[in-house]
Amino acid sequence: MALTARYEQITGVRLQEQMPAMLVALGHGSTHWIGTAFYMLLPWIREDLGINYLLAGSLVAATHLSSLLANFGSSALTDVTGRRILILCFSLVLGALALIGTSFIDHPLELGILIAVAGATGHVWHPAAISYLSRLYPNQRGFALSAHSLGASLGDTMAPLILGMLLSVMLWKTAAFSSGLPVFGVVILLWWILGREENPENRFSETGAWRHYFKNLKKLGRHKPLILLSLVSGFHGAAQTGLMMFIPIYLADDLNAGSMITGLGFAALQIGGVVAAPITGLLSDRLGRKPIILFSLAGSTLMTALMAMADQIEFFIPCVLILGFLLFAVRPVEHSWCMDLAPKAMAGSAIGILFGVASVFAMLTPPITGAVADEWGISQVFWMISMLVLISTVFAILVPGRIPEKTDDSANI
Repeated sequence: MALTARYEQITGVRLQEQMPAMLVALGHGSTHWIGTAFYMLLPWIREDLGINYLLAGSLVAATHLSSLLANFGSSALTDVTGRRILILCFSLVLGALALIGTSFIDHPLELGILIAVAGATGHVWHPAAISYLSRLYPNQRGFALSAHSLGASLGDTMAPLILGMLLSVMLWKTAAFSSGLPVFGVVILLWWILGREENPENRFSETGAWRHYFKNLKKLGRHKPLILLSLVSGFHGAAQTGLMMFIPIYLADDLNAGSMITGLGFAALQIGGVVAAPITGLLSDRLGRKPIILFSLAGSTLMTALMAMADQIEFFIPCVLILGFLLFAVRPVEHSWCMDLAPKAMAGSAIGILFGVASVFAMLTPPITGAVADEWGISQVFWMISMLVLISTVFAILVPGRIPEKTDDSANI
């Protein structure tokens, strides 16, 4: 009991009230399981289909184009309908079907279409999930969104480890099919516990709901701190995309690591996030968002530069582990900062803008880094990523920083 009381004191939320946050975190982990599965499978897909780094990068870019389109649609539906849990369940079903479908495709174009659908899953998810948690836990956003981010890190960690084992005993298509099935269990759990009792804000019945929404959206587009934070997210997200694409490729192609070591090295990036997300989320509730983000981005700049010089597995994987701790510490704090800045009624669209800008940057990154890798080698890609994180740090300095204000208002979810 003393341990439970201490845990509740640290988080600021009673244990029985944390169930929605934990369930949404589990679903978030499933969306990242789907996305990371593709990155983990990419070296084997590339070899099987005989594609170069530029085309591989173009496949990754397709996921971010679809994410951009899905992001704004989900943002609008979240703010106008309030059917957040339904949107979350739909995103998981869509992603699971797309991942399973890749196991039946042989042509790069057809594969790209399904991968694009799978890539859209996360960006259908985020506006609904983050606004849901922000409204449910208005005074503990750092805690709630760090739990959400922890789920993502666990999904990102488990996918390469389990797929590494699967790929050692089966073909990549069989592994892709198998990895999509567990997601349906999460959908059932999420809907059964949260979805059936959801009390949506049915704004379709309000006169001029969409007109009012677009009027507020225009105002949101002139919100300077939010735009600056979106640029932070854009450059940081571009760097993360490059790392997700090239860490497994570098391990498999340049360092000649087998499937198990490739999976372990890729998982190392996420293991750091598992540790960092809860700590940084809680600290940001107490110290403010800006100091946490500046420290994490500055450290990430240094670590990606060290990775560019690493030519041994024994040096490269520890660098990846430390980088994961720093880089993924940014994610929940960035989202909490966005919710601090956003008008309450436009929370879904504010997070949509953040992810939308990140999607544009992430969409451009894979083909550019793929071309760099083809021409000059993967080590030069890591130097490029280091510069992207440095630029993100500069923009973070410009965003107004403050300790989040407390409110006693309760959101109706």
